Amino acid sequence: MDDFLYLLPLCILIGGSMGYAIIYELGSLVDNPLSFFQLYTNARTSYHSSLIGVLVGATFFARKREIPIRTVLDLLALALPVYLAAQDVAAYLDGWGFGREFASPFGVTQCGTDGLPHRYHASQLYEAVLCGALFFLLRFLERRWDLLRFPGLTTGVFVIGFTISRLAIEVWTRIPDPHLAQSGAIWIFRGVTFVPLIALGAGLVVSSNLIGPSQGNRRR
Repeated sequence: MDDFLYLLPLCILIGGSMGYAIIYELGSLVDNPLSFFQLYTNARTSYHSSLIGVLVGATFFARKREIPIRTVLDLLALALPVYLAAQDVAAYLDGWGFGREFASPFGVTQCGTDGLPHRYHASQLYEAVLCGALFFLLRFLERRWDLLRFPGLTTGVFVIGFTISRLAIEVWTRIPDPHLAQSGAIWIFRGVTFVPLIALGAGLVVSSNLIGPSQGNRRR
């Protein structure tokens, strides 16, 4: 697993950057398909596709090492919140991903589209804090109830907690993309992107209990 932890940031970067390009910059991608491979020019990522990138990388790693995929994902789920929190902090430092205007001393001052300073929600830092809280929650649950004995349970709890936290930030602080807000399709977009992840997490939790505890993962 130590080998894959070194590759984890690369899976997050490639999956997240490609997903961002497809979801948010499809027009530019159509005009210049080669920009799809210029990941170094844009540090912006989509967390949906970041998770997909991790899943694909973990699947290849598990098959190569002949390790059950659920075991690999469960171990990754304990570490992944730290990587995602670092990604959020990087977005904050890059000046990307701020939320809607927030007339409060806690808001972050940035230049708006009118060239004047405005205060905005530091959505990236909210997300980083929630990732940190999820990390400690998973560690607590693992130590208290030995979640790793149930293959897929840790991953399911992570996916549900992470998705709900991102949805809360999305609704509370994010500014919807203009074309989605004007067409009224913002909730359809959120449903398409969030509901499958919650369903996936719930499915992992239920199936882990149906499978039962794994003797190989039993703590000694």
